[in-house]
Amino acid sequence: MNNNNLFCRHLEETLWEIHANNSITSIPVYISLPKYYNELNEKQIISQALQMKNINKEIMDIIRENISFVFILDGFDEIFDKYDKNNNNNNERYFYNRFNLNEWNAKIIVTCRSYVLNDEDIKNALLGSKNITSMIYLWPFSKDQINGYIDKFVKMNKKNKINDNQDWTIQQYKETLNNFPNLNKMMEEPFLLRMILTVLPSLMKQHPIGTKISKSQVYEAFNQQWIDIHVKNISNKLSELRIQTNIKKIKFAFQQYCQNLGFEICN
Repeated sequence: MNNNNLFCRHLEETLWEIHANNSITSIPVYISLPKYYNELNEKQIISQALQMKNINKEIMDIIRENISFVFILDGFDEIFDKYDKNNNNNNERYFYNRFNLNEWNAKIIVTCRSYVLNDEDIKNALLGSKNITSMIYLWPFSKDQINGYIDKFVKMNKKNKINDNQDWTIQQYKETLNNFPNLNKMMEEPFLLRMILTVLPSLMKQHPIGTKISKSQVYEAFNQQWIDIHVKNISNKLSELRIQTNIKKIKFAFQQYCQNLGFEICN
Protein backbone atom coordinates (compact mmCIF):
# COMPACT_ATOMS: atom_id res chain seq x y z
CA MET A 1 0.00 0.00 0.00
CA ASN A 2 1.52 3.33 -1.09
CA ASN A 3 0.81 6.90 -0.02
CA ASN A 4 -2.03 7.24 -2.52
CA ASN A 5 -3.72 4.09 -1.20
CA LEU A 6 -3.62 5.38 2.35
CA PHE A 7 -4.94 8.77 1.33
CA CYS A 8 -7.75 7.29 -0.77
CA ARG A 9 -8.89 4.89 1.94
CA HIS A 10 -8.87 7.71 4.48
CA LEU A 11 -10.75 9.95 2.05
CA GLU A 12 -13.40 7.29 1.41
CA GLU A 13 -13.86 6.76 5.15
CA THR A 14 -14.14 10.50 5.76
CA LEU A 15 -16.67 10.96 2.96
CA TRP A 16 -18.73 8.06 4.31
CA GLU A 17 -18.83 9.71 7.72
CA ILE A 18 -19.98 12.96 6.14
CA HIS A 19 -22.55 11.05 4.08
CA ALA A 20 -23.84 9.28 7.20
CA ASN A 21 -24.37 12.66 8.83
CA ASN A 22 -26.43 13.74 5.82
CA SER A 23 -23.95 16.49 5.02
CA ILE A 24 -23.53 15.20 1.46
CA THR A 25 -25.75 12.96 -0.64
CA SER A 26 -23.07 11.49 -2.91
CA ILE A 27 -21.86 8.00 -2.08
CA PRO A 28 -18.07 7.53 -2.06
CA VAL A 29 -16.74 4.41 -3.80
CA TYR A 30 -13.08 3.40 -3.70
CA ILE A 31 -11.98 1.59 -6.86
CA SER A 32 -8.52 0.09 -7.21
CA LEU A 33 -7.63 0.45 -10.88
CA PRO A 34 -4.98 -2.33 -10.80
CA LYS A 35 -7.66 -4.67 -9.47
CA TYR A 36 -10.52 -3.79 -11.79
CA TYR A 37 -8.94 -2.47 -14.98
CA ASN A 38 -9.46 -4.68 -18.03
CA GLU A 39 -8.10 -3.28 -21.28
CA LEU A 40 -10.63 -5.35 -23.23
CA ASN A 41 -13.57 -3.77 -21.45
CA GLU A 42 -12.50 -0.34 -20.25
CA LYS A 43 -15.90 1.28 -20.63
CA GLN A 44 -17.43 -1.04 -18.04
CA ILE A 45 -14.85 -0.53 -15.31
CA ILE A 46 -17.30 1.20 -12.95
CA SER A 47 -20.03 -1.39 -13.47
CA GLN A 48 -17.56 -4.22 -12.96
CA ALA A 49 -16.23 -2.66 -9.78
CA LEU A 50 -19.74 -2.16 -8.39
CA GLN A 51 -20.64 -5.75 -9.23
CA MET A 52 -17.61 -6.90 -7.27
CA LYS A 53 -19.03 -4.89 -4.38
CA ASN A 54 -22.19 -7.05 -4.57
CA ILE A 55 -24.37 -4.69 -6.61
CA ASN A 56 -26.43 -6.71 -9.08
CA LYS A 57 -26.50 -6.02 -12.80
CA GLU A 58 -30.29 -5.82 -12.62
CA ILE A 59 -30.28 -2.67 -10.51
CA MET A 60 -27.24 -1.04 -12.13
CA ASP A 61 -29.34 1.19 -14.41
CA ILE A 62 -31.51 2.29 -11.49
CA ILE A 63 -28.43 3.18 -9.49
CA ARG A 64 -26.89 5.01 -12.43
CA GLU A 65 -29.99 7.15 -12.90
CA ASN A 66 -30.87 7.89 -9.29
CA ILE A 67 -27.73 8.01 -7.16
CA SER A 68 -24.79 10.40 -7.22
CA PHE A 69 -21.31 9.14 -6.44
CA VAL A 70 -17.77 10.16 -5.70
CA PHE A 71 -15.62 7.61 -7.52
CA ILE A 72 -12.09 7.39 -6.13
CA LEU A 73 -10.05 5.73 -8.88
CA ASP A 74 -6.78 4.76 -7.28
CA GLY A 75 -3.50 3.77 -8.92
CA PHE A 76 -3.69 5.07 -12.49
CA ASP A 77 0.10 4.91 -12.71
CA GLU A 78 -0.01 1.16 -12.04
CA ILE A 79 -2.19 0.47 -15.09
CA PHE A 80 -0.75 3.13 -17.38
CA ASP A 81 1.45 0.83 -19.46
CA LYS A 82 -1.50 -1.41 -20.38
CA TYR A 83 -3.78 1.60 -20.74
CA ASP A 84 -1.36 3.38 -23.06
CA LYS A 85 -0.84 0.32 -25.28
CA ASN A 86 -4.56 -0.27 -25.69
CA ASN A 87 -5.49 0.97 -29.17
CA ASN A 88 -9.14 -0.06 -29.16
CA ASN A 89 -10.43 3.46 -28.56
CA ASN A 90 -9.66 5.35 -31.79
CA ASN A 91 -6.64 7.03 -30.24
CA GLU A 92 -8.71 8.45 -27.38
CA ARG A 93 -6.39 8.94 -24.41
CA TYR A 94 -8.46 10.86 -21.85
CA PHE A 95 -9.42 8.51 -19.01
CA TYR A 96 -12.83 10.14 -18.48
CA ASN A 97 -13.91 9.24 -22.00
CA ARG A 98 -12.18 5.87 -22.07
CA PHE A 99 -13.98 4.77 -18.88
CA ASN A 100 -17.36 6.15 -20.03
CA LEU A 101 -17.63 8.18 -16.85
CA ASN A 102 -20.15 10.58 -18.40
CA GLU A 103 -22.74 7.81 -17.93
CA TRP A 104 -22.61 8.33 -14.19
CA ASN A 105 -23.76 11.17 -11.99
CA ALA A 106 -20.43 11.34 -10.26
CA LYS A 107 -17.47 13.40 -9.24
CA ILE A 108 -14.20 11.69 -10.06
CA ILE A 109 -10.94 11.55 -8.13
CA VAL A 110 -8.10 9.71 -9.83
CA THR A 111 -4.72 9.20 -8.17
CA CYS A 112 -1.38 8.82 -9.88
CA ARG A 113 2.23 9.10 -8.80
CA SER A 114 3.32 12.13 -10.79
CA TYR A 115 6.84 10.88 -11.51
CA VAL A 116 5.57 7.79 -13.36
CA LEU A 117 3.93 9.73 -16.21
CA ASN A 118 5.63 12.45 -18.22
CA ASP A 119 4.01 15.86 -18.71
CA GLU A 120 2.57 14.91 -22.09
CA ASP A 121 0.97 11.74 -20.72
CA ILE A 122 -0.50 13.64 -17.78
CA LYS A 123 -1.92 16.25 -20.13
CA ASN A 124 -3.48 13.77 -22.56
CA ALA A 125 -4.53 10.92 -20.27
CA LEU A 126 -5.51 12.73 -17.07
CA LEU A 127 -6.28 16.36 -17.90
CA GLY A 128 -7.88 16.01 -21.33
CA SER A 129 -7.94 18.48 -24.20
CA LYS A 130 -10.33 20.86 -22.41
CA ASN A 131 -8.01 20.88 -19.38
CA ILE A 132 -10.91 20.94 -16.91
CA THR A 133 -9.36 18.47 -14.45
CA SER A 134 -7.76 19.96 -11.35
CA MET A 135 -4.48 18.60 -10.00
CA ILE A 136 -3.65 18.34 -6.31
CA TYR A 137 -0.35 17.14 -4.85
CA LEU A 138 -0.04 15.30 -1.53
CA TRP A 139 2.44 16.92 0.82
CA PRO A 140 4.81 14.87 2.99
CA PHE A 141 3.88 14.24 6.62
CA SER A 142 4.71 16.99 9.09
CA LYS A 143 6.40 16.24 12.42
CA ASP A 144 3.05 16.41 14.21
CA GLN A 145 1.47 14.06 11.68
CA ILE A 146 4.34 11.60 12.09
CA ASN A 147 3.89 11.63 15.87
CA GLY A 148 0.14 11.19 15.47
CA TYR A 149 0.69 8.25 13.13
CA ILE A 150 3.07 6.60 15.61
CA ASP A 151 0.40 6.90 18.31
CA LYS A 152 -2.17 5.24 16.05
CA PHE A 153 0.28 2.57 14.92
CA VAL A 154 1.00 1.49 18.50
CA LYS A 155 -2.73 1.16 19.20
CA MET A 156 -3.25 -0.75 15.94
CA ASN A 157 -0.33 -3.04 16.72
CA LYS A 158 -1.75 -4.00 20.10
CA LYS A 159 -5.05 -4.83 18.42
CA ASN A 160 -3.97 -6.39 15.10
CA LYS A 161 -0.46 -7.69 15.90
CA ILE A 162 1.30 -6.00 12.98
CA ASN A 163 4.61 -7.17 14.44
CA ASP A 164 5.68 -9.27 17.42
CA ASN A 165 6.40 -6.28 19.64
CA GLN A 166 2.96 -5.41 20.98
CA ASP A 167 4.58 -4.35 24.26
CA TRP A 168 6.51 -1.51 22.62
CA THR A 169 5.29 1.88 23.79
CA ILE A 170 4.96 5.10 21.83
CA GLN A 171 7.99 6.41 23.67
CA GLN A 172 10.06 3.36 22.71
CA TYR A 173 9.31 3.88 19.04
CA LYS A 174 10.16 7.57 19.21
CA GLU A 175 13.39 7.02 21.14
CA THR A 176 14.50 4.25 18.78
CA LEU A 177 13.75 6.41 15.74
CA ASN A 178 15.87 9.18 17.25
CA ASN A 179 18.78 6.72 17.27
CA PHE A 180 18.55 6.43 13.46
CA PRO A 181 18.24 10.06 12.28
CA ASN A 182 18.58 9.26 8.58
CA LEU A 183 15.13 7.61 8.73
CA ASN A 184 13.55 11.02 9.39
CA LYS A 185 13.23 11.94 5.71
CA MET A 186 11.76 8.56 4.81
CA MET A 187 9.18 8.89 7.57
CA GLU A 188 7.61 11.86 5.80
CA GLU A 189 6.07 9.34 3.39
CA PRO A 190 3.10 7.56 5.04
CA PHE A 191 3.77 4.28 3.22
CA LEU A 192 7.40 4.20 4.32
CA LEU A 193 6.54 5.37 7.83
CA ARG A 194 4.26 2.40 8.36
CA MET A 195 6.88 0.07 6.93
CA ILE A 196 9.61 1.52 9.16
CA LEU A 197 7.47 1.21 12.28
CA THR A 198 6.58 -2.36 11.36
CA VAL A 199 10.21 -3.48 11.13
CA LEU A 200 11.81 -1.04 13.58
CA PRO A 201 12.32 -3.63 16.37
CA SER A 202 14.16 -5.96 13.98
CA LEU A 203 16.14 -3.10 12.43
CA MET A 204 17.30 -2.13 15.90
CA LYS A 205 18.65 -5.65 16.43
CA GLN A 206 20.42 -5.73 13.06
CA HIS A 207 22.03 -2.29 13.05
CA PRO A 208 24.04 -0.39 15.70
CA ILE A 209 22.74 2.97 16.91
CA GLY A 210 23.47 5.75 14.43
CA THR A 211 23.72 3.45 11.41
CA LYS A 212 22.56 5.03 8.15
CA ILE A 213 19.81 2.64 7.16
CA SER A 214 18.90 2.79 3.48
CA LYS A 215 15.46 2.51 1.95
CA SER A 216 16.44 -0.82 0.38
CA GLN A 217 17.38 -2.17 3.82
CA VAL A 218 13.96 -1.16 5.13
CA TYR A 219 12.29 -2.94 2.20
CA GLU A 220 14.45 -6.01 2.71
CA ALA A 221 13.64 -6.18 6.43
CA PHE A 222 9.93 -5.74 5.72
CA ASN A 223 9.98 -8.42 3.04
CA GLN A 224 11.81 -10.83 5.32
CA GLN A 225 9.40 -10.21 8.17
CA TRP A 226 6.42 -10.68 5.85
CA ILE A 227 7.82 -14.00 4.66
CA ASP A 228 8.59 -15.20 8.19
CA ILE A 229 5.06 -14.41 9.40
CA HIS A 230 3.39 -16.23 6.51
CA VAL A 231 5.72 -19.21 6.67
CA LYS A 232 4.97 -19.53 10.37
CA ASN A 233 1.21 -19.34 9.77
CA ILE A 234 1.30 -21.94 7.00
CA SER A 235 3.53 -24.23 9.03
CA ASN A 236 1.19 -24.01 12.04
CA LYS A 237 -1.88 -24.79 9.94
CA LEU A 238 -0.20 -27.75 8.28
CA SER A 239 0.94 -29.03 11.67
CA GLU A 240 -2.65 -28.89 12.89
CA LEU A 241 -3.53 -31.15 9.97
CA ARG A 242 -0.61 -33.40 10.92
CA ILE A 243 1.13 -32.69 7.63
CA GLN A 244 4.89 -32.68 7.76
CA THR A 245 6.45 -29.41 6.66
CA ASN A 246 9.83 -28.26 5.53
CA ILE A 247 10.05 -24.65 6.67
CA LYS A 248 13.15 -23.98 4.58
CA LYS A 249 11.38 -25.10 1.40
CA ILE A 250 8.29 -23.03 2.18
CA LYS A 251 10.45 -20.01 2.91
CA PHE A 252 12.41 -20.48 -0.31
CA ALA A 253 9.14 -20.69 -2.28
CA PHE A 254 7.97 -17.40 -0.78
CA GLN A 255 11.31 -15.74 -1.51
CA GLN A 256 11.18 -16.99 -5.09
CA TYR A 257 7.63 -15.70 -5.45
CA CYS A 258 8.62 -12.24 -4.19
CA GLN A 259 11.62 -12.17 -6.50
CA ASN A 260 9.57 -13.19 -9.54
CA LEU A 261 6.91 -10.64 -8.67
CA GLY A 262 9.56 -7.94 -8.40
CA PHE A 263 10.97 -8.81 -11.83
CA GLU A 264 7.47 -8.85 -13.30
CA ILE A 265 6.68 -5.40 -11.90
CA CYS A 266 9.97 -3.94 -13.10
CA ASN A 267 9.59 -5.38 -16.56
